[in-house]
This record gives sequence, structure tokens and C-alpha cells, in this order.
Amino acid sequence: MEKSSLKKFLYIVVVAIVGIAAVALFVYGGRAWRHVDGEYGITANGQYELGKRYGSGDGVNVDKAEAVKWYRKAAERGHAEAQRDLGICCIFGIGTDGNKEEALKWLVKAAEQGDEMAKDVLRQLNGEDDEEE
Repeated sequence: MEKSSLKKFLYIVVVAIVGIAAVALFVYGGRAWRHVDGEYGITANGQYELGKRYGSGDGVNVDKAEAVKWYRKAAERGHAEAQRDLGICCIFGIGTDGNKEEALKWLVKAAEQGDEMAKDVLRQLNGEDDEEE
């Protein structure tokens, strides 16, 4: 292959790779954002994971109110860990106004699904000692 033909060939290959990458980013990257805003939907576990990320600052800026928003979405769909974490946020006013009634509602729902940490929190709120059981 001649030098000029090789250059043209490599140029076409590079353009093709960049083009494919751009299309993939547009199609899949855009879809990923739509998953986040709900256009395609997101699983309750995905919502819970987003809440954890906002709560801890994992890959995003820490935003406790945003964490509570995602915990609430997952909790409303029956996600036990989200119910527990939302309840804890409500007790301490983390990312939301402190609301003991709402906290108890979510902690009880999580405990009813077998979440041991929610059960422990409820026992502590009731002044019970773990060793009494």
C-alpha cells in the first residue's frame, strides 16, 4: 500500500471510530440520563443507589435533600433499605425536616420486610435493650 493510500485508510478508520463513539455516546449516554429522570424508568434499587451516592458524594456532589428525594422514590416502591434510610433521615432531619411520625412509618415498613437495622433503630427509639431478646 502506498504511503498516501495508507494515510487515507487510517484517516477513514479514525473517522469511523470517532463516529461510532459519538453515536454510542448519543444513544446510550442520552438513554442513561433519561433513565435518571424517569423517561424510561429506573428500578427501585437504582433509585436507592442514587440516594446513597448523593448522600455520600460518590461520583456527585453531596446533596442530602437529593438523597432523600431518591430514597423516598425507592421507599414508595417498597425498597426496604430505602425505607430504613429515609426513616433515619427523617429522625435526624438529614436532607428533610425532622418528622418522627414519618420516620416511624418508614422504619416500620422496612422492619416488616425483615430489615434488621430498621428493627434495631425501632428498638432503640422505644428504649429497648438488644440483649433483652
